[in-house]
Amino acid sequence: MPVSCGRYIPSSSGSGSGDMLKSVYDADGNNVVDAVPVLTSTDLGGATPSALLPPSQNAVKSYVDLIAAGLFQPQGSIDCSTNPNYPASYAYDVYLVSVAGKIGGAGGLDVQAGDLIFCWETTGAGTQEAVGSKFNIVQYNLIAASESVAGYMQFVASGGTTALQAVQGSDARLAVATAANRGTVLLNGAGKVLDSVESFAFRIGGVAAASDFTNLFRWPYAGTILGFHVSNIGGTSITGDCDICDTAGAAVVNAFSSADLTANAGACTENGALAHTAFTAGQHLGWHTESVSGTNTSALVTVRFKYT
Repeated sequence: MPVSCGRYIPSSSGSGSGDMLKSVYDADGNNVVDAVPVLTSTDLGGATPSALLPPSQNAVKSYVDLIAAGLFQPQGSIDCSTNPNYPASYAYDVYLVSVAGKIGGAGGLDVQAGDLIFCWETTGAGTQEAVGSKFNIVQYNLIAASESVAGYMQFVASGGTTALQAVQGSDARLAVATAANRGTVLLNGAGKVLDSVESFAFRIGGVAAASDFTNLFRWPYAGTILGFHVSNIGGTSITGDCDICDTAGAAVVNAFSSADLTANAGACTENGALAHTAFTAGQHLGWHTESVSGTNTSALVTVRFKYT
């Protein structure tokens, strides 16, 4: 007899445990098929699921509940402008911050609009100190650093003046975020500070004869001489100049000044007009003495320069 309307009706002979057995009857109540098994295991067959057995409602619900337990559960938004406590939450509950402020009370964490608050372990409501370890915050947007707020500092292009410009080329300017955009420091790709005035002071002892030459310092980067001064300690006077020397430090390439500088005893004398100011990476700084008057105990020479 063809089945006009099939339905499952429990048979009189159950299996006791495991999958239940069902009989199938047609619309007139005639038994069509005896002992049709129904899958009742809550893992829906585990590693060897059947392609034929229909699952029970309980098996389906239990399996779905098990899978859903590991999924994040959106719970709406939190206005953090009043520094609220964390809400009572189940594991995997998620909240969206609608208004910036603090979460976890007045001593809680700063949050911005758009941040997400995740609960990792079921807990009651409470402060940052009490239940903060049960939550984690995912930041939606970064904010600029200020004197009162921790945030980011942005690199800008060489020659830039504001923190709104992007990094371009091999040099970048680190812009300190202030109202007037002051305090920029220029860095190159190797971390070298550019456009910052540096000084190097050296003391030459026993300057007693003309033509004394001293190799003083090696520049690791190219740059510009800004000036120098000499303090004469003892004697009557000392006359000489600073030099830009070759990479071996043995030969003078150019003297700093258009004329030698004379420093009198006990005085600090600034250089005259600079004739050569550019030095290249690897060149050396030197000093030569043209003449002395009296017996000089020592000379203190200070050179100002910047890397470019």
